[in-house]
Amino acid sequence: MRTIQSKIFTAFGLVALAVILAVTMSAYYHSANTIRKNAIEYISASFRHADDNLQIMLRDIEQITNVVAINHHKVTDVILSPHYAPSYEWFEEKKEVEEFLASLIAYKSYISRIAVVGLNGKTYQSGYPLISNAILREPWVQDVMSENKVHFLFQATSNDSLSVARPLLMKGQTAGLVLIDFNREIIPIIYDIQPLEKSLIVLMDNNGNVIFRSDSQLAPEQILAVGEKNPIIDINGDSYLTVRFQSDYSGWVTIGMIPERELLSEVHIIRQQMIIMAAVVLLVVLFLSVLLSNQITKNLKRLRNAMKLVSAGHLSAKPNIRTKDEVGQLSQMFTSMMTNLQQLMEGIRTSERQKREAEYKALQSQINPHFLYNTLNTIKYLAHLQQAPNIEEVSSALVELLRNTADHNQEMITIRKELEIVRQYMTIQKYRSMETITLVFEVEDDQLLDCVTPKLVLQPIVENAIIHGLMRTNKPGLISIRVFRQNDLLKMQVKDNGIGMNAAHIESAIFDTKSDHSRDHPGGIGLMNVNKRIKLAFGEMYGLSIQAEPGLYTMVEMMIPMVKEGLRSDAI
Repeated sequence: MRTIQSKIFTAFGLVALAVILAVTMSAYYHSANTIRKNAIEYISASFRHADDNLQIMLRDIEQITNVVAINHHKVTDVILSPHYAPSYEWFEEKKEVEEFLASLIAYKSYISRIAVVGLNGKTYQSGYPLISNAILREPWVQDVMSENKVHFLFQATSNDSLSVARPLLMKGQTAGLVLIDFNREIIPIIYDIQPLEKSLIVLMDNNGNVIFRSDSQLAPEQILAVGEKNPIIDINGDSYLTVRFQSDYSGWVTIGMIPERELLSEVHIIRQQMIIMAAVVLLVVLFLSVLLSNQITKNLKRLRNAMKLVSAGHLSAKPNIRTKDEVGQLSQMFTSMMTNLQQLMEGIRTSERQKREAEYKALQSQINPHFLYNTLNTIKYLAHLQQAPNIEEVSSALVELLRNTADHNQEMITIRKELEIVRQYMTIQKYRSMETITLVFEVEDDQLLDCVTPKLVLQPIVENAIIHGLMRTNKPGLISIRVFRQNDLLKMQVKDNGIGMNAAHIESAIFDTKSDHSRDHPGGIGLMNVNKRIKLAFGEMYGLSIQAEPGLYTMVEMMIPMVKEGLRSDAI
């Protein structure tokens, strides 16, 4: 696929095929899911209806057991009477009880037998088959007797029997039980649900016993494989869609199994028709893609030929394309681009010339500091020749001060260098102020001198101490600089014996950009500048604090982390 035409043909074919497959599969799965959903809803509704009918019958049976249980005159009293067979009184009592039981189940075809069995062996019943007092020895009887409620029993009285039983109580004591057998022939009638041919219906009690199944060949393990998380199961090689419904009243579970082959038979026919239609549409799309690709590539080839001429150096070459489509717009943009390219090339030439001029000026500006150093050294040399030690000392101090402060690439320096800058500054300042100012250094540990600090943090503080503190008093000036460690922090204190500060001046000295310090000495850096640079370098928890007493002293304390010179890149 080296040509655009072949790529367009292939792309159209793949896109069309993908779209057709997506639409076809989406329609198929949507139809299949819709049919499955409708089938599930239909069967669930049918199960719910069947369960309602069964529930009506079971509630009716439960009501009958309640009537028998609470009728002490006709039932319980007779069971506890002293008359036994074959006495006449026993016969009369038996006749009366059984007529009463017969009246309760009259016209109820879903009841095959009702029986009352006393713990003393007396047995009364209406319906078939006959029952004896030997049933009291069955293991399920104890479960029925233990709770005064209705019990649903499966295979209790005989194989495949379905019974409802409850105990008979007399003054809190169990006297016997009431047993009603459900007519098994009613179950297939109630659950005669056949949404499709070969559908399977299973009814189980809450112990997993199969009460009813529409196909006697269905194995129990296949029934138990049906679960809420396994809606599709395989039975004898066929896939079945399963629906599970549990009765809120009896707890019985109804399971419906619908063969998917029968359920989706019409969907399979629709799928075959859609495949045929998709093949026809794909052929039409491929044919149209050939025609369209020919039309598109014709103008693209013209544009390619024009680009070849440009690459050969003919910048004025233009493609002859007059269409208004994207290729025509691309041709216009190419022509415009070539015009802009020529202008850009001219601009690059101008920019390169200006760049060379700027580099020349930058190199020339580097001469100025060296010229200043050389000039100061010359002054120093002349002062030495003229035996003017004060001028020589000031020149030397100024040269060193400029050398230490003019390097803008080094933002962090050691405490040792910072103290040296202060010494150089004081050397110059003592000739400027012409006053006696004593500078005292107190370093707790020489190892602290190797810790780093932002450049020019002590000199501004010392300068402020001289200008705003010592020059406004007549007494001899004293500035002490103390460097010490406090826990893991490094602290530096600059204290002077000048005029001091009040609370308002302390606040404005650090935080007010229009403080008296800035107005009095506009050329200085200021405490606010020092405080901000410390916070930017180390964090908001570090910076300056001031303690002062008016007329006595001012002490500026600086707090920074202890960072050795070799680790300063990690600290910032």
